[in-house]
Amino acid sequence: MKETVGSLSAYFILSGVVSGALNVVALQRAEPAAAKMIAIVGIGFAIAYVYAGVRLRPLIASSPGRVLWLLIAGGLFLAFLFGIGLLYGAAMKALPKIILGLLITWYLFANVRRLAAESQAGSAAPVRS
Repeated sequence: MKETVGSLSAYFILSGVVSGALNVVALQRAEPAAAKMIAIVGIGFAIAYVYAGVRLRPLIASSPGRVLWLLIAGGLFLAFLFGIGLLYGAAMKALPKIILGLLITWYLFANVRRLAAESQAGSAAPVRS
């Protein structure tokens, strides 16, 4: 299925809202300072995803690299959490959420790249009068 800018925008917003809600709950429950910091970083990514979703159309046209770097940074953060979860084994119930987050990030990354390439190809096409 080919995603459009509109449907991809909805995925960004939905991912940001769900992630933000999960991280707010984690922040409220977190005891160690490190867990609170991880939740705060997660909230920051959630806000960035919502922003990217709201502004996706102009971002794809003018600076798709920023959206791609956001997704790379989000994916690296999730990979870090995955590694910490495996290392300490304490977060086994969180690992499926992290894996789902990585899959969603990969899906968004692939579609943003495709849409950016299509946008660049469309703008490079000669204008016929």
